[in-house]
Amino acid sequence: MQVYEKEYEMLVESLERTGSADFLKSDKIASIVINGNQVLGLNKIEGIEIIPQPKNDGVNIFLRVLKGYKIPMPVHVCLGLTARKGRQVISSTFEIEDGAAVKIIAHCIFPNPEGVEHIMDGDIFVGRNAYLEYEETHIHGRSGGIFVKPTTRVEVDDKGKFLTTFRVVEGRVGKLDILLEATLKNFATIDVLTQVYGKEDDDIRIKDRIVLEGEESRGMVKSRVVVKDSAKSQVVGEAIGKGRNSRGHIDCMEIVRGKDAHASSIPLIEVYDDTSKLTHEAAIGSIDRSRLETLMARGLTEDEAVDFVVKGILTM
Repeated sequence: MQVYEKEYEMLVESLERTGSADFLKSDKIASIVINGNQVLGLNKIEGIEIIPQPKNDGVNIFLRVLKGYKIPMPVHVCLGLTARKGRQVISSTFEIEDGAAVKIIAHCIFPNPEGVEHIMDGDIFVGRNAYLEYEETHIHGRSGGIFVKPTTRVEVDDKGKFLTTFRVVEGRVGKLDILLEATLKNFATIDVLTQVYGKEDDDIRIKDRIVLEGEESRGMVKSRVVVKDSAKSQVVGEAIGKGRNSRGHIDCMEIVRGKDAHASSIPLIEVYDDTSKLTHEAAIGSIDRSRLETLMARGLTEDEAVDFVVKGILTM
């Protein structure tokens, strides 16, 4: 720990700016802190197994919540790379056993990226009557010199529930390529939300695919993306209804500001059972000028007014 004290302090400083560092002070909260391929901190509590395995370019993480355990406080997974250049590969397996419940908050911190790759390859298993809420928040520097590629495969067993949120809350997005594929069993539920604000030449690609395999399975995929300057985005949402009385909805909103920004949305729905019902809605547009003028009349600059409206859109 002493050898990597500077790196640890840099990660903590970034967390403190977002008000998210208190978990490091409690031994009652399960957590792991990783910089590059170094495990800087690890705290375990009853009901959870966390096993990190460092490798040359990152860390493998195995996390299991034991059968029937309801974890009262969120589990924190803090990942990052304080170096300006480098590659971090995180391979993770999360198993939420039958009847267990937990919220996992992942903080991904890259304060000074000038040539950084952050690759996440994950498998998530949510057991019968189990519950997992997974929230991934990215904090980036302002250079945009980062490539983030999260690939996640999800299985939700009978009556399980999985909620997931991905957002970039600070700095430039850089290049982002998200892929999530989920399969739901009988009476299982999934809720996916992605919130991203692209600037300058940021490049955003999002693909979510849910297979409603089980009877009465339910799925919602929602994306909120804003691009300005010369940033571009492509959002692909797929829902496949196979189970009897399965229900799914794809909801995509993209906002474009500036003549050089570009956004596209591709919804795809397939039904293999006549009792299944899938719907989609996609909207691409600009910020209402009258809303900006109202805020500017109250003393905000145009850029401040845009950011205010964008924050509202990203939380819808």
